[in-house]
Formats: sequence, C-alpha cells, structure tokens
Amino acid sequence: MGSICHVYRKEYWKIIQEGIHKTSQEIVYHIEIGKWDDYGSSGKLKVWIIKEVYDKIMKGEYNVISQAYSEMPIFIKDKEGNEMEYIYGN
Repeated sequence: MGSICHVYRKEYWKIIQEGIHKTSQEIVYHIEIGKWDDYGSSGKLKVWIIKEVYDKIMKGEYNVISQAYSEMPIFIKDKEGNEMEYIYGN
C-alpha cells in the first residue's frame, strides 16, 4: 500500500531550500509539506515545487489535493480543475 502521508495546511509549509531546475531553469523550492509514516518508520514529507506554482498556491489561485496513500502526496489544480505540473521528490 505504501506510506501514509499527512499534508499540512499550506500556512504551515516550510521552504527548506531554493534552487534552479536543471532543465527548465525555473526557480524551485524544496518544501516540507507534511509527514509520512510507514510501518514503524516515519519522516518529514518534502517536495520540490516550481516557485510560480508555489506562489499561486499561497495566493489561493491553485488548490492542493492531498492523497494519503498515493506515490504523489499532493495534486495541484487550477480553479478550472486542470492538474498543474510541479516537481515532486523526497
């Protein structure tokens, strides 16, 4: 089944690192967005998100849908319901 992921409300997300994406040259943030638990071990849930996407999430222009048991712990959608590309990683 995989790890159980708990995504915090966006107000509690913490930017850990800023960088430049190797191929697109966009500014990206490494963000702690929650925690995970997997049969006796656990840790901080972290993802890479494109700065532009992160800014729109914080302004309420994009919605975040958390997925407790998914390999992708969050999906990001615009107001029309279109899934937005972002960068994922642990």
